[in-house]
Amino acid sequence: MTMVSWFDAVKFANRKSERDDLTPVYTINGTHVTWNRNANGYRLLTDEEWEFVARGGYSGSSEDRAHGGGFSLRMCSVSTSPSMRGSGFG
Repeated sequence: MTMVSWFDAVKFANRKSERDDLTPVYTINGTHVTWNRNANGYRLLTDEEWEFVARGGYSGSSEDRAHGGGFSLRMCSVSTSPSMRGSGFG
């Protein structure tokens, strides 16, 4: 898949939420998007979550990361808000 904009991904997350009988996370008004942190639908990872995943699940130094890490593919996909709340990011 190529040429997917951030807005396309947000719309997809909302449609998937609706299809799975969840409350959509995003309210879209033109090009303005609001995140409802109390909604239980699917959402995109935040910048902080992407950084955490890119570091292999570590929040320590790059030297710590060189020794392996707990990379989770599940964390790289569209996430539901409740599952991320326990991570300190949601």
